[in-house]
Amino acid sequence: VVLRADEVRAAVEIARDHHLTIVSDETYESLIYEGTHLSPSSVAGGDVPVVTIGSFSKLYAMTGWRAGFAVAPPELRPHSR
Repeated sequence: VVLRADEVRAAVEIARDHHLTIVSDETYESLIYEGTHLSPSSVAGGDVPVVTIGSFSKLYAMTGWRAGFAVAPPELRPHSR
């Protein structure tokens, strides 16, 4: 499921109101058929923590490579590995 821009903005507002962290799986960000991709991290500003995860192996058909990434705010990095 790819959220529309208004849904992404609404999710960020809910996270802001309830002090939540957003985890956004953007593995297929370039495979959108209508509209454009909007990442929660581009809307959230600095007051809503967003962890963005993605994969090079799926997007570029690198089967078996398991090449991915996670981008997180500094305060959350010690809790991941």
